[in-house]
Amino acid sequence: MISWSKQYNCASWAVDRLNELHVLDIKVSNGSEWQASFIPFMRKLFRPVDRPVDGCLVVMKGLDGTMHLGVYEDYMVRHNYKAHGGAGSLIASDLGTIRAEFDKRIRFYVVN
Repeated sequence: MISWSKQYNCASWAVDRLNELHVLDIKVSNGSEWQASFIPFMRKLFRPVDRPVDGCLVVMKGLDGTMHLGVYEDYMVRHNYKAHGGAGSLIASDLGTIRAEFDKRIRFYVVN
């Protein structure tokens, strides 16, 4: 399991996994993944698709408005998730669970 921390979170894990899957070299320093420039930067590397495909980036917007990232693999969204009061870890969730947890505001992106 991968533990959640302020230095290593959902975006850190997702970027590491995308680098591994697609032989990319995206560099993200601690905290920079949530800076205003991060999402436009990611949009340059990825293009939106209507349906998930293996290895795509999954961008979710929480009920509280926060952003959350994961990677779609084997019909599941793998993401570093920290539940309220929990320690956080890498989990795999089906799309039904993701839609319930993240207010159906889910977008999928594939590498350009």
